[in-house]
Amino acid sequence: MVSPPVQNEVDDLKVQGWSVHEEQGSDRVVMINRKTGTLTAHLVLFIVAGWWTIGAANLAYLGYKYFFDADKRVVRADEE
Repeated sequence: MVSPPVQNEVDDLKVQGWSVHEEQGSDRVVMINRKTGTLTAHLVLFIVAGWWTIGAANLAYLGYKYFFDADKRVVRADEE
């Protein structure tokens, strides 16, 4: 259970597409925004390597963007 100020900011970020990655007590939440890559990058990758890899290069790129290139943000309660 997080404090109301933190919960308000978490709710605002959820509207923007972020999701909760980890709750750390009542005053700290780690949010994550995963990426999948742009359509242009996937099309270029498919044209260059997709035919020979049967789309495996696109899947590898998708996995990299989703797991390793995700944005993380820590939401903390304001210390007064």
